[in-house]
Amino acid sequence: MSSTETPAGLLDLEECLTDSPGFRNKVRRFEEYAASLETAVQGLAKASRVLQQVSDDYSVKSTEMLSRVANVSKLSPLQDTKVDQTLRGFSEVVKDIERNRVMQNEQFQNIVVAPMEALVGDDSELVQTIKAGRRRLDMQQTDYESQLARSMARKETGLEQDVEVAKSRYLHGLQLHSVDLNRLAALKKVEFLESYLSLMYAQYAFYHQAFSSLKDFEPAMRQLGEHIAQARRTAEQEIAESQELIVAPKRHTNVARSTHDSQSFDDDGYVRVGQQDDDNAYGS
Repeated sequence: MSSTETPAGLLDLEECLTDSPGFRNKVRRFEEYAASLETAVQGLAKASRVLQQVSDDYSVKSTEMLSRVANVSKLSPLQDTKVDQTLRGFSEVVKDIERNRVMQNEQFQNIVVAPMEALVGDDSELVQTIKAGRRRLDMQQTDYESQLARSMARKETGLEQDVEVAKSRYLHGLQLHSVDLNRLAALKKVEFLESYLSLMYAQYAFYHQAFSSLKDFEPAMRQLGEHIAQARRTAEQEIAESQELIVAPKRHTNVARSTHDSQSFDDDGYVRVGQQDDDNAYGS
């Protein structure tokens, strides 16, 4: 592509001088893009603030949950230093990850949202220039078309020069307006993509760091798993051995018992209700 050619898709300043209906439609599409971009960025900024708040809340609740898990473990009368140390270490790992998450959300706001708001917000110089250029261009077009209609109607000498002057101002304004639209569509898009690429790397760094932290802690998790398995075996063995120490209840051995004591007991030591009445019946 030569230095005088316009990149594909941008408004051609040479075609601008023809002021054809096709070129005017192209200009309108670029202006619609500018208006749509402004609305889209406002939605992006709003969603970003909601995401940041939700993410901050998640980080707080996540660390709170881990603290509660540790507290439940401490309630046991059987204290286990190994378990307490591992739970405390895991809690610190997660807290570090969540601190990085908060920083990552702030980066998204600073790297992507804030620059886009500056680009198309109410204080954006370029957007304001485009809006002002459109208003000025409308007036120049109206003046040019009025001069042209007057010249065609009156056929007076000298009016043609007025038409040429008005047309020149209009086409000059159209070219300036096209340059601003090209800048918004091309250069500012590149800036946005550069910011978004920075966000991609920020996301990569966050998740890579989170994975690295958990991977470094994995040996402690594995040791805890082995410790828990041994604790289960030990507990099952101790409970089984303790069951053998259970003392059986005493039973009556005297044949002659009072009416109250003459009630029979089964093998487990429980009273067999109605046994006394049955014995008396057979005795009679």
